[in-house]
Amino acid sequence: MGKSSERRGQPGKNRGKEGRKAKERIVCPAGKLEIELKMQKEALRPFDTIESALEFMTLLEKVAAEASEELEGALEESTNERNRNGVRLAIYKIGQLSSHVHQSRRLLNDLMLIRGVLVGPKTQINDAS
Repeated sequence: MGKSSERRGQPGKNRGKEGRKAKERIVCPAGKLEIELKMQKEALRPFDTIESALEFMTLLEKVAAEASEELEGALEESTNERNRNGVRLAIYKIGQLSSHVHQSRRLLNDLMLIRGVLVGPKTQINDAS
């Protein structure tokens, strides 16, 4: 039973060490290694920069707008009063989310402008962490 449990993804004593080594070792053509490592680091820390957070907020605002449109359509199609109330509540909450996301986008944009004034537009602040 010990061998079958390791095959199903439950780590044994040696399997965990091998898994870590495989993740650390990246085999790729020269030149692409640096790009892939940078992409992996960015994937682990998606909000390292104001720009990346602003990009996420922009995406979230678009998705919220699409969801709101879908809910409006669902409200028109709904015949049950309880379902209609639920959809109305969801529309209200999506509206709140959209408002907060819009405000966050404006704040992030202001922070980018302030950083540009203080540090300079072409200079970026890099975290050493």
